[in-house]
Amino acid sequence: YVVNAVAKSIARFLEKELIVGTASKIDGLSKVVPTSVSAITADSYVDLQMAVPSALQGGCEWLMNPADLKVARKFKTTDGQYLLNADATSAFGYRLLGKDVLISDQVPENTVYYGDFSGLYVKLANNVEVSVLKEKYAEQYAIGVVGFVELDAKVVETQKIAAMKKGE
Repeated sequence: YVVNAVAKSIARFLEKELIVGTASKIDGLSKVVPTSVSAITADSYVDLQMAVPSALQGGCEWLMNPADLKVARKFKTTDGQYLLNADATSAFGYRLLGKDVLISDQVPENTVYYGDFSGLYVKLANNVEVSVLKEKYAEQYAIGVVGFVELDAKVVETQKIAAMKKGE
């Protein structure tokens, strides 16, 4: 249980770093300069999708906060049909404008990313290491678990990723 909990904690840490980043350490997706919009509408999703050149559209996906997915799920056409529908054939359950929708609590609300996220280069200096420490805590009849990861990330292929943010 403990090793599994540490592994999940490392996964959450990596997700946060790759999306938000850390000042002067890791450049996450938040370094992509977003287009400012007064309101996130169906038209702004179309504009964001078109910000990525058509030659790079093949591997594109949406990435947003669950609150923004909730807003997008309510978009309707003029005849009352929902634009975003659940899709059992999609890897993540939703598709918007023909592309998979990924959600993450790490994405700031009112910010939406679109693109081929292979443009975010990630360098793992070594494998993720999780060690179980038995000797150090033997006197208390306990064990310790510690995990290490060393990485760097930067958006290198900036033309592959676009972002929009609702202005204040």
